[in-house]
Amino acid sequence: MKIKGVHVLIVDDEAHQRMIVAEFLSGLGAEVRAAANGHEALQALKDDEKIELVISDLQMPELDGLGLLKAAKSLREDLPFIVVTAHGTIETAIEAIRQGAAEYLLKPLELEEVRLRIQKILEVRSLARKAAWLETEHSRLAKTSSFVFESPVMKKLFADLNRVVGSDTTVLLSGETGAGKEVVARFLHDHGPRAKGPFMAINCSAVPDNLLESQFFGHEKGAFTGADRRMLGSFELANGGTLFLDEIGEMDLKLQAKMLRALEERKITRLGSPVQTPIDVRIIAATNKSLPELVKEKRFREDLYYRLNVVHFQLPPLRERKEDLPALVRAFIERELGEKRKSEIKIEPSFLEALSRYAFPGNVRELRNIVERALLFAVKGTLTEGSLPSEVTGGAHAALVAASPVPTAPPGDKALPDLLNDYEKALVAAAVERCKGDVEEAAKLLKISRSALYSKLSKYG
Repeated sequence: MKIKGVHVLIVDDEAHQRMIVAEFLSGLGAEVRAAANGHEALQALKDDEKIELVISDLQMPELDGLGLLKAAKSLREDLPFIVVTAHGTIETAIEAIRQGAAEYLLKPLELEEVRLRIQKILEVRSLARKAAWLETEHSRLAKTSSFVFESPVMKKLFADLNRVVGSDTTVLLSGETGAGKEVVARFLHDHGPRAKGPFMAINCSAVPDNLLESQFFGHEKGAFTGADRRMLGSFELANGGTLFLDEIGEMDLKLQAKMLRALEERKITRLGSPVQTPIDVRIIAATNKSLPELVKEKRFREDLYYRLNVVHFQLPPLRERKEDLPALVRAFIERELGEKRKSEIKIEPSFLEALSRYAFPGNVRELRNIVERALLFAVKGTLTEGSLPSEVTGGAHAALVAASPVPTAPPGDKALPDLLNDYEKALVAAAVERCKGDVEEAAKLLKISRSALYSKLSKYG
């Protein structure tokens, strides 16, 4: 932890002592201010809010160090304070610690010791701020990621989830992309017995094949080329908490065997290590594919499927729970603007009506992005149908159809199947061109799956 840039107030009635400490800290890059007594120091604290650390002698006339400490803490409770004392007044220094001082130093001062104590205080403060931020962020994420629903199907799902939330049972979540599988996984973690432990989310389709084993099980230094240090895998990092395996259906078959062994034995072996390491994690897996179908196709191990499928929840797509749209929209507005500014936004019925007509191929995740975009295009703080992108209101799809007129041919020239193929080919080409080659966006525009579009692209060359 560097001292450079830290604003320090030095308080001592001995000018020589003030000067030595001030010059030393200034040489380290600190911003130093000095005071000859407690009254000057107190005024300095009132005048300069940038002061973030006080080093004060205890023995001073009029307002001594202990009195300054009490007065300073009444102004800024979190202000770190180092008291300086002679050997004969250590009891006073200990009393200062009881009243909130962070450290005490003995005269004659060792300047290197001064530096080390300041660094220690700054490190503790940094960790405290980080912990406070994480606590706030955790609360915010828990709030904004919590279930928001009104529909009967989601009410039933929520009731079923509450039956298993307090257990360590392995859970399998299935549903379309963007349906909220990670939100459910976080809910089970945050409200379960492992809430104070880590939540580790791994997307099995996003990790390169050659790094998968190392990602999950870790490796020792020298285990392979480029392994210049030991690395803990996801299982060890999630120890005591939850490991969320997203897109589990994409996992390589060889890794599936090692995954099954880890789940059965509750032990893992790092690459390059002969030692087995015990693990204590709850597994929640998710997939947007049909694992039973993958099992039939020999692309997913049947024994691993049964090991994961202890409790199974199917998440409905957003198009099957349109009753949740108003509550979700309000939740995403609060997420973007905060609780205080949420009330500034008005929602016209036309906005919700247009959303209710949309199929949401990207589900809740897509709705969140749509709301975020709509807030940028809101007129005078009001969300209307005009705030929505044309893809939602139907404009893009209509334009696509208009740009690809139905082909015609004289009788006997082309059969109906050929005419239909020509029209489909024109629509596919127009969609891909409009989306500048982005297959995922083109599939959404055509309202078909990405795999179906790839099939058609292959079909028509």
